[in-house]
Amino acid sequence: MRSSEKPATAGARLKASPREGPFPFEPQYAERYKELHRTLFWLLLISVSTNTAPITILPCCPNRFYRLVHLSWMILWYGSFVVGSYWEFVLVTTQRVSLDRYLYAIESAIYVVHILSIMLLTWQCRNWAPKLMTNIVRSDLDRAYTIDCGRTKGFIWLQLFLVGIFACLAIFFNIWTQNCVVYRSILSINSYVMPNIISSISFVQYYLLLQGIAWRQRQLTENLERELTHLHSPRISEVQKIRMHHADLIDFTKVVNRTFQYSILLLFVGCFLNFNLVLFLVYQGIENPSMADFAKWVCMLLWLAMHVGKVCSILHFNQIIQNEVGKP
Repeated sequence: MRSSEKPATAGARLKASPREGPFPFEPQYAERYKELHRTLFWLLLISVSTNTAPITILPCCPNRFYRLVHLSWMILWYGSFVVGSYWEFVLVTTQRVSLDRYLYAIESAIYVVHILSIMLLTWQCRNWAPKLMTNIVRSDLDRAYTIDCGRTKGFIWLQLFLVGIFACLAIFFNIWTQNCVVYRSILSINSYVMPNIISSISFVQYYLLLQGIAWRQRQLTENLERELTHLHSPRISEVQKIRMHHADLIDFTKVVNRTFQYSILLLFVGCFLNFNLVLFLVYQGIENPSMADFAKWVCMLLWLAMHVGKVCSILHFNQIIQNEVGKP
């Protein structure tokens, strides 16, 4: 969801897909739109509260007042996060050994930039996010696709369950590694756990968009195969229409990846840095066994598993789309 024209922005491309024009499904549109919002309600509500989606995506909050309230919340939250990260650096990170200190400081700085990029994207998409929901419903009606609410909700809750498991384990191990010192635990959770929770919720939206594209491509592929193999004389117009819908979904996939490109880049950088931190801990434990900290090892392995899991999920959902593209 060229060579001589200026590339369109992500927002413009999302608003332009599908093509504008007469819409013959108005009686069904309202019900489908409500059904989509009911299916995504909890994900949208959690995303708005964590500043990973604009408040305008909720049907009950369309006007400027709600935008200003949400902007104020975003500024307040991000300001508190930056202040907490600064004091974590001053009171906790500077007390570590030299190389350990630099790696943790760089990781914290990456999280500050990553959360800023997510919030800037959230604010930028305040106008076209509601139109994206509208266009999804319209294009689904046009291609006769019915949303499987149970399957979609199951996918969403599975992803949110994994985020919740990570959050609980990360908070527990952070308190453990800080020896239950209250202020150090709070600062560590603010600087390292919270940004990972927020980026994870943002990536749940990304995974859902890609999975939704793959589901729609699969149905189009089945329709095309049925048209070509089960009918004695395939309807050329219908085949062309199906191929056009396939092309629209491929274009939308590119738009989704461009929209999340900075988050993906910062995730890969964070994963690389986290891997180096784990190597450093291994080297430190081998060189000086007395400095080996089991709690820190477990915590860093949890972080590494989280980062690698996100990277593998990005590759997986893009791959299933590529597999569907290669079928027709």
